[in-house]
Amino acid sequence: MSYSLTAPINNTVGFKMTMTLYQDIRNAELAGNPLSLEIINKRQAEIIEVCHKDHYDMKIKLEEKLGEKNIKCIELEDEIDEKDKNIIELEDDCDKLEKARVKKSLKTIALKKKNKKDNDKLLEKIKELEETVKKLNEGYNADSSEEEEDEEDEELSYEDDDNWYRPYGCIMKEGGMTYTMAGGGSHWWQYVITKSGVFTNSQSGHYPIKGKLVSSPNGDYLCEKDKDYELKEREIDMYYKCIDLQDEY
Repeated sequence: MSYSLTAPINNTVGFKMTMTLYQDIRNAELAGNPLSLEIINKRQAEIIEVCHKDHYDMKIKLEEKLGEKNIKCIELEDEIDEKDKNIIELEDDCDKLEKARVKKSLKTIALKKKNKKDNDKLLEKIKELEETVKKLNEGYNADSSEEEEDEEDEELSYEDDDNWYRPYGCIMKEGGMTYTMAGGGSHWWQYVITKSGVFTNSQSGHYPIKGKLVSSPNGDYLCEKDKDYELKEREIDMYYKCIDLQDEY
């Protein structure tokens, strides 16, 4: 008896089962007890079922892998789109920066030209002023010694006046100025000047003064005066001086 068996070479399990069936048929024929057609057809049907099931499982696995690949592809496409978007934004930023750089360069060139022109004019003015100062110095030197003597005499008058006090030091902070008038013991006291006014600060407390705090022309002496006191030449109202310094600070 001869049979035609086709081995599914694309399926390992099916191929092995077919080769086993072929060997069983051959062995049975050699033994003089050949397999019946019914047994052979049944075993072939089993081989086909195994192959179909194996093919189906492989198909499912392949579809799952394909699905995963598709998801990764979609994610990669989204990532590439995002990168492209970022690149476009960066290119726009680069264009803006380049325009700003060019604009700034042109402005710098214009400023340099203007500065050179202004410097030339300034140099001419300086030369004119130097000539004027030279001429003025010729007449000023004769009178300067007399003015210095007058200033020294004026400062001596503040020193000799018991109403004027010489501070030991001054501390300027963002909030105001503090003049130390006496220190080293319980008798210490200070003038504190802020935007709120002028105060005396001592061991007994912190109190506003009733009038105004006036400084001598060179700032070496301080004195409390009435509110309606008229400043002498080059005397300074320390409250307004402190306000001006705070604005500059």
